[in-house]
Amino acid sequence: MSMLNIYSYLAKVGLPNTENLKERKKAALINKFCIFWYHTSIVFIVTDYFFVEDPLNQILGNSAAFLGLVFVQYLQYKSHYKWAIHWFIVMCFLDFYFFANVLAPSSLVEFYFLAIPGIGLIFYDNKKVNVALLILSLLFYYLPNIYYNHYGSSVEYFTPTTAGLFIAIYSLILYFKELNKKNEGLLELERDKVIDDKVLLEKQSQELKELNDFKSHFFVNLSHEIRTPLTLIKGYNKQLLKESSGNEVYDIAKMVDDQTSSIQEIIDNIVDLSRLDNNELTLDRTLIDINQFLGKLHSDFQPLFEKKGVELLLTITRSKYLLDADKVLFARCITNLLTNSLKFTMSGGKVILKVVVGAQLEIVVQDNGIGVPKEDQVLIFERFKQSKNDITQSQGSGIGLSMVKAIVENHGFDITLNSEPAISTVFTITIPSNYFKLSSDEDKNTILSLPEDKQKTILLVDDHEDMRAYLSQVLETYGYTVVHAVNGQEALSIYESLQPDLVITDYMMPVMDGLSLVKSLKESGALVPIIVITARTDQSSKLKLLRLGIDAYLTKPFVEEELLILTKNCLLIDADRKEYIAVEFDAAEKEELAQEQIAFNERLMQIIEENIHDKRFKVPELAEKMYMS
Repeated sequence: MSMLNIYSYLAKVGLPNTENLKERKKAALINKFCIFWYHTSIVFIVTDYFFVEDPLNQILGNSAAFLGLVFVQYLQYKSHYKWAIHWFIVMCFLDFYFFANVLAPSSLVEFYFLAIPGIGLIFYDNKKVNVALLILSLLFYYLPNIYYNHYGSSVEYFTPTTAGLFIAIYSLILYFKELNKKNEGLLELERDKVIDDKVLLEKQSQELKELNDFKSHFFVNLSHEIRTPLTLIKGYNKQLLKESSGNEVYDIAKMVDDQTSSIQEIIDNIVDLSRLDNNELTLDRTLIDINQFLGKLHSDFQPLFEKKGVELLLTITRSKYLLDADKVLFARCITNLLTNSLKFTMSGGKVILKVVVGAQLEIVVQDNGIGVPKEDQVLIFERFKQSKNDITQSQGSGIGLSMVKAIVENHGFDITLNSEPAISTVFTITIPSNYFKLSSDEDKNTILSLPEDKQKTILLVDDHEDMRAYLSQVLETYGYTVVHAVNGQEALSIYESLQPDLVITDYMMPVMDGLSLVKSLKESGALVPIIVITARTDQSSKLKLLRLGIDAYLTKPFVEEELLILTKNCLLIDADRKEYIAVEFDAAEKEELAQEQIAFNERLMQIIEENIHDKRFKVPELAEKMYMS
C-alpha cells in the first residue's frame, strides 16, 4: 500500500455516515490531529535515538503517545466519537505534563498547554467545559513549575502576563468559532432554502411533465378522431377532381385537396412529436435510391414552385447511392425544408435541392429568400420557435423544423443551418458514411395493375356509416360485391353464412373491435385474407395485427388506388394459395417437397447461426442470402 493510500485511510477512519456536517467535521479533525501527532512522535523517536545520550525514556514516552493515538482512532473506528474526543484531550494533558516535568524539564514544553483550550473550543460546545479546560491548562502550566522549580530564579515565563496570553488565545479562537457558527447557520438556512427550491422545482417539473403528457395524449386522440373525416373529405374530393376536370369546380376541388394534405401533415407531425417525446417513434429503415427519391419530391413540388414563380433546381449524382433511412419520415423532412423554402422565397427567386458526396453524403436545400436573422438561428430548431416576420405572423405552427431535427437525429444524421438574410439560406443534412453506399443494381419497379377480378365478395366492417358508403362506392366501381357489418360481432355472424373472399375491417369499433375480430377469425381456422384500415399509426398496434397474420395494414387517410391495389394483391395471393391446396400430390412428390422444405430450413438456420453475432446482419441481408425478396 502506498503512503498516499495510508494517509487517505487514516484521514477517513470511522467517519460517521450521517448528514450532520458538524459531526463529520469533528471526526475528520480528530483524524488529522492524530496524523500530525504521529509524525511528531516518529520525528522525536528518531532524533532522540541519534542525538540523546540516554534516549530510552524519551523513546518510550513518544511510543506511548503513538499508541494512545492509535487507541483514539480505534475508538473512532468503533463509532465512539465522543469517547475518542475525551481521550484525545486527556492524552494532551498527560503527554504535555509528562514531557514538561519528567522527560524534558526546563525545555518550555509547558507552552503546549496553550493549545488545549483551543482544541476544546473546536470539539466542545458547552461553555462551562471550555472554561474548565482553560483553567485546567493554566493550573497544569503554573503548579508543576512552582512545585518542581525547574527554572530556578528564571520566572519570566510564569508571570501573570502569561495567563493573559492563555486568555487572549482562548478569546480569539472563541471569537472565530462564534463567527464560523453564525456563518454555518446562514449556510444551513441557504441549504434548506436550496433544498426547498429543489423540491419545488421537482414538483413543478413533474406537474409540467404530467401536463405535457396530457397535451400529447389529447392531441394524439384528437388527431385519431380527425383522420376518419379527413379520409372521407379526401376520398370524395378525389372524385370531384376526376369529374370536374376542365371546369371551374376543379380549381376549388384542387384547393380543398391541397388544404386537406396540409391538415394531414400537421396531424402526422403532432402524432410523431408525441411519439418522440415518449421514445416510441421507431424507424422502418429501408434502402432508398437517393436520385429516385429526390427526383420524385422535385416532381411533386415543381408545380407549386412554378405557380409562385420560384425556380426549383435539382442537382444529383451520376452514380446511384442507396440511403439507409425510413422513407416516409425522411421524405417528410425534405418536404418540410422545401415547403419552408417555397414559403420564404419571393417570386423570381431560386431554390436548389442537391446531393453532395464526399467522406459523408450531404442533402442540401438552398434558397435566396428572406433568410433567418443571426439571433434566431440558434433557436430555429426548437419547438414553437419562429423568426418574427410578416410570413410567420400569418402562417406556420413552429413545429416543422423541430420535427425535422428530431427525425434526422433519430436516424443518426445531423442537420445544420447557415443563413445570411436576403442573400442565402442553406439547410444541410449530413449523413455519415455507414448509412449510405454505392450501388450498380438496376431499378426493379413492379407496377401493379388495378383489379380485374369480378364477382368477388368483400365483407366490409366499419361502424362509421359515411366511411362504409365511401369504401363501398370505391370497391363496387371496380366490380366487387360488398356486404356491410357495423362491428366485429355482426361480421362474424355474416362470415359464417357468406364465406366472403376478403374481409376489410376498421380497427376501432364498439361491441367488438378489429383486433378481436381478427383473433376470432384466426382461431376459427378461417383462411380468408384480411385488410385492416385504421387511424392509428403507432408501431405496437401494427405489430399486434401483423403477428395475428393479417394480409395488409392501411392507415387513414389513404388514396383509392392504394386500397384497390392491396385488395387486388390479397385476392391474387389467396387464389394462388387455393390453387396450390387443390393440387393432388402423389407420395413421391410429397416426399420431394418435404425434403426441399427440410433443406430450406437447414440452410436458413445455418445462415442465422453463422451471422448471429453480426449486429449489421438484419432481415434484408438474410433475405439476400436466401435468394428471397
